Amino acid sequence: MSWSQDVTIKVEAAFGDDPFTESSWTTIAGDVRGMVTKIGRTQELDQYPATRATFTISNTSADFDTLNTAGAYWPDVKLGVPLRVQGIHSGTTYAMWYGYVDSLPQMWRGKSDATVKLSATQGSGFLASAKTSVTRSAEGSGARVAALLDTVSWSTLRDLDAGLSTLAASTYIGVPVLSAIRKAAEGESGLFRVGPSGRAEFRDRYDRIDNWTTSAVTFGDSSTEAPYFDVKFGYDGRQVWNQVEVTRSGSTNTQTATSTGSEDTYRTRTLTKFDVPVGTDNEAEGVAQWLLESYREPVVRVQKLVIRPEKAPSTLYPEILGLVLDERVTVNRRAAGDDISEQFHVEGVTHTLTPDRWTTNLLLSPASTATYWVLGVSTLGSGTRLAPY
Repeated sequence: MSWSQDVTIKVEAAFGDDPFTESSWTTIAGDVRGMVTKIGRTQELDQYPATRATFTISNTSADFDTLNTAGAYWPDVKLGVPLRVQGIHSGTTYAMWYGYVDSLPQMWRGKSDATVKLSATQGSGFLASAKTSVTRSAEGSGARVAALLDTVSWSTLRDLDAGLSTLAASTYIGVPVLSAIRKAAEGESGLFRVGPSGRAEFRDRYDRIDNWTTSAVTFGDSSTEAPYFDVKFGYDGRQVWNQVEVTRSGSTNTQTATSTGSEDTYRTRTLTKFDVPVGTDNEAEGVAQWLLESYREPVVRVQKLVIRPEKAPSTLYPEILGLVLDERVTVNRRAAGDDISEQFHVEGVTHTLTPDRWTTNLLLSPASTATYWVLGVSTLGSGTRLAPY
């Protein structure tokens, strides 16, 4: 699949390879008529789901017919085949999506046309269905995530921070691996996901503070900014929490952080976290304070940002292909007496490609404009707010 300005989409399958050990890739892009890829999450307090991609594939050759023993890919046209999507612009290759085939329904239109509506799911879908039984002693959050991945032989394709929290000893008996990893990430106040290159990614709670402080691109409506097709701003109380309750694993003591000022204005809105695997009640209190500080007041949010890269191909194709989850961007909107300019983090990216149109939808969350002071790292006087516990 190709677009203007030398944009090429590579869709490849690793026929015959096992998950997590892919080495041999076959290009199937010439058969792809359209696709939708999704990565990330909707909002910053959501867990990262196992996102899916769908492909409309020409099957007039019957190569994607699972019963066709004469097909080019037989006998490896089956569920679980690794699949990856890459975008190439001006000689640079960008990872767009990576997952595993989970459905291959065939469709016919008359006697002359045949297609397959292939769908695939990220590797975290495998982690959700696989269960583990293991006992771990107290250890760092990153080490816990790594150990849980090891129980299902996910030893490569991963990019894990060491983490800052020490998690309490835990025994897992028949627990879904993804659930156990998400609990470990919650104890860190970090995040876990599978990225567009197929790697399992674990980020500690300072990641955005340390690494995503500068806006990479400005989307706006002036001639000097990357243009968007549509934008919608919102301002509501759906992510306002002025009472946060956190209970750590193995403790009956609930740590509560409260903002009476926010309660007076917006009424009490309670966020509750149970069985958080931190080592002490003090750390549980730190989790509660961090969440309260982040969500006690409503903020302006972008509910929709739609980009049509063909409107400014030389500018927009490298921007949308180069955007990564967590990256900081600026969105400007100028209207009579109501100019808006805010910074956001990228939470999710959806690309919808047809033969005549490419549409990108960005899901964003508000980015803090504060400068943080990190104990043991920052120079005294270099920040205005203390970083989370």
